[in-house]
Amino acid sequence: MDQDGPAKNERVVTAAAELKVYGYRLSGAQANATFGSFGWIKQNAVVFGVANIFVALGAVVFILLAARRSSAQVDGYPGAFG
Repeated sequence: MDQDGPAKNERVVTAAAELKVYGYRLSGAQANATFGSFGWIKQNAVVFGVANIFVALGAVVFILLAARRSSAQVDGYPGAFG
């Protein structure tokens, strides 16, 4: 049994080293995939941010035009409100 000990020990050490390398390789691939998805998330955030700005500006323009039209209608009917 003592004769098999060093050989088994060497196989365990070798397997542990290979497992460690495999783990680093696997975690590196996962990290790259995660960072790749962050780029996609950032790009979508920029697109949605720009779209939200356009929607907000459109709402402001709509409100200003509606207020101007209401004011023109009120000014066009001088006896209507007073």
